[in-house]
Amino acid sequence: MSVTISSAVKSNLLALQTISSEANKSQNILSTGKKVNSALDNATSFFTASSLNSRAKAVSGLLDSVSNGIQTIKAANAGITSITKLVDQLKSTGQQALASASAYTSQASTASSAISGATAADVRGTSAAVTTGAAVGTATGATLLNALPTVVAAGDTFTVNGTTITAVASGATGDQVNVGDALSVLLGKIATAAGSGATAAIGADFKVTVTAGDKTTALALGGTGISKLGLAAGTTAAGSGPGALNGKSLTFKVGTGVALAVNFGDPATTTGAVKSLDDLNSKLSTIGLTASVDSTGKLTFGTTSETASSSFTVKAADAAGTTASGFANSGSGTASSAPVRGGAGADARDALVTQYNSLLDQIDTLSKDASYNGLNLLKGDTLTLVFNETNTSKLSITGQDGSFAGLGLSKATATNLNDGAAINSLLSTLESSKGSLSSLSSKLGASLAVVQTRQDFTKELANTLSTGADNLVNADLNEEATKLLALQTSQSLAQSALSLANQSQQGVLRLLQ
Repeated sequence: MSVTISSAVKSNLLALQTISSEANKSQNILSTGKKVNSALDNATSFFTASSLNSRAKAVSGLLDSVSNGIQTIKAANAGITSITKLVDQLKSTGQQALASASAYTSQASTASSAISGATAADVRGTSAAVTTGAAVGTATGATLLNALPTVVAAGDTFTVNGTTITAVASGATGDQVNVGDALSVLLGKIATAAGSGATAAIGADFKVTVTAGDKTTALALGGTGISKLGLAAGTTAAGSGPGALNGKSLTFKVGTGVALAVNFGDPATTTGAVKSLDDLNSKLSTIGLTASVDSTGKLTFGTTSETASSSFTVKAADAAGTTASGFANSGSGTASSAPVRGGAGADARDALVTQYNSLLDQIDTLSKDASYNGLNLLKGDTLTLVFNETNTSKLSITGQDGSFAGLGLSKATATNLNDGAAINSLLSTLESSKGSLSSLSSKLGASLAVVQTRQDFTKELANTLSTGADNLVNADLNEEATKLLALQTSQSLAQSALSLANQSQQGVLRLLQ
């Protein structure tokens, strides 16, 4: 027997089933929070969201490695900062040595023979008065007086230290000279008038030179004809001539350093020539030597605090230089005495050597401790950071040996703190090491900025990917809740309609009974 359902009941039943299905779907969405729970819901959105979530997870997984890399860089930079402070302490140790007493009870020195008349004003010494005139054309001693560029005429006079020599036409006697005589004749009379031992001659440079016979005699020249010999009228003081060192050269050499040649003369006429003690010390200071002169005219040379640990040599250029100064002109010249190390100054500097080396050990210890998670950029390790899931974006940061040897430093010995030159060399090396540390710190700082930027970018990218995925599959819960409430109302109404339809059929049945 078949059962027939009225169209009204059937219609209400179908409506109720549809509403129930929609309500169940809304309840599922509300329970999961997603409008797409499987590919059946929306294949495109489901698989796109899945891909985005997978990439977001992969990118986020790199953040731990990047974070560790940042800490590794920071650990190295902290190490650099501390090592730089230790290098500053090393420099302070060197500067203490510079300021401490000399490590030598006596330093290298040597002295010249006594140089007559040598003083601080003129270390060349002094000699008899001398005067030299201007060139007289191309005259020689054989040139006749009346053939000079400016001819000597009868009546011309030449006054020397009160004696007047007169030129005559002929028949000269006593203090007279014929105008037809050779220049040498007149110069002979001038020498006689200048005093015992005096000389007067014309040189290869065509200049007449008159020299007094001793350091106590002045030269007073005058007369109407004196200028025709290129000489100037006037008085040259006694003992005003340049001394034994004039025109001589001495070469100084400290240790294995560069040799310094010193030429003695008048700086007013010869560029670079040395006359005064100040001139001499100005040149010697460039190689770490100093000079003094005593009352006997003896020049004493010695090392300075810069070169206290060294010996030196002084060499004359030739035999004349040896005669003038007493320094040898063969081999390496005359050697100085040797420096003698000892005393409280040496003890103090030796203690500073120990302190210096202890600080170097601390640099090694600190550089070894600047590691993070087994990686140490101050041991020269390489830090490689990957920034994307395909391993195609990365950054490699290679460290540097932060030990004292890696910084170009070495353990000190007494020699390194013996004198100013050695200490300044050490300080220069330390300054270079600071420069190396500064460069490394700058390099790590730039790398850190890059890594932190990539870290921020990775976080933003992962968030963007996750948000994009959520936008594709997540439901609007407010909208779904409202929809469910409406469905529930519709479901209640459909149930009421179905009940009424059933009641109508039951009424018909009762009539048939």
